[in-house]
Amino acid sequence: YRRLGVREGIAGVVDQFVVNALADPRIGPAFKSLPAEKVGPLKTNIADFICENTGGPCSYGGRTMQESDKGMKPTKDDVDACNAALAKALDQKGVGATEKRELMALVQGLMPSIANQ
Repeated sequence: YRRLGVREGIAGVVDQFVVNALADPRIGPAFKSLPAEKVGPLKTNIADFICENTGGPCSYGGRTMQESDKGMKPTKDDVDACNAALAKALDQKGVGATEKRELMALVQGLMPSIANQ
């Protein structure tokens, strides 16, 4: 949590992740289809999830990834695109290699239960 720049650093990474996701032709359409009023809560949920799972004082109150993505049928390519958008955001925000590796391992650990559901 602290090594990611506390809540502000995490929020910056999440903002950049969404920008990167919107620009990716594989997942951009799904992100662009979100109603404007849902973008802020989505960013908050992602930031809370990262914060809580990296030792921060935040509490993630959103649905599980499986519940959130149910019915969307994300493919392995979609999951890979999300991971790439996050990895790029971490690089763009200057997150260290160790912190990036640890966060990506955390996120990638969730992916097998999400793809193709």
